[in-house]
Amino acid sequence: MTESKSTRKPNADGVRTLPASVSLPESLIRIAERISARGCRLFAVGGLVRNTLLGLPVSDIDICSALTPDETIELAHEMGFKVVPKGIAFGMVEIHADGQKFEHTTFRADKYSAGGAHRPTSIQFSKTPEEDSRRRDFSVNALYCDILTRDAGSSITNGVDGPRIIVERSSRAVSRATTQPVSVRPNMTAAS
Repeated sequence: MTESKSTRKPNADGVRTLPASVSLPESLIRIAERISARGCRLFAVGGLVRNTLLGLPVSDIDICSALTPDETIELAHEMGFKVVPKGIAFGMVEIHADGQKFEHTTFRADKYSAGGAHRPTSIQFSKTPEEDSRRRDFSVNALYCDILTRDAGSSITNGVDGPRIIVERSSRAVSRATTQPVSVRPNMTAAS
């Protein structure tokens, strides 16, 4: 993925779209178009959105949609891409396309046992990024961007203004993590 050489700083009003200077892989756009033809939308989630808005390098591309793992595998095979089932029970499928790796996860809702277990005790596939955002640990990891429109608006981030948290370089716990101690660096210059 090609990024602008200059460090991009969010403006005070908040950034609502990925800048045109960020070049998304052509194979990712083709996958998004195919998913759109099936009546769904493909979103980048987490690191790609967060790091791009912070002006940091992107190391991996996590994507999500309402397609189930079986539907995702079928679509990828139709397109001639290699698929690695990584966590089918959790909706995770790795797609290898034109030298790029994309980890696709089906939108889902997770249930956890008492005591703060890391692995969900059950999951249920869902149809919307809003539902999916509720399972994310921190608001900076619950940032979604529609691949085709590049919209990184705030309505999906579980009631949090996603671009605002980037401008303020802040984060908050989402869902189950709210009952656990949270430590957030005041200056988020290097997101992991």
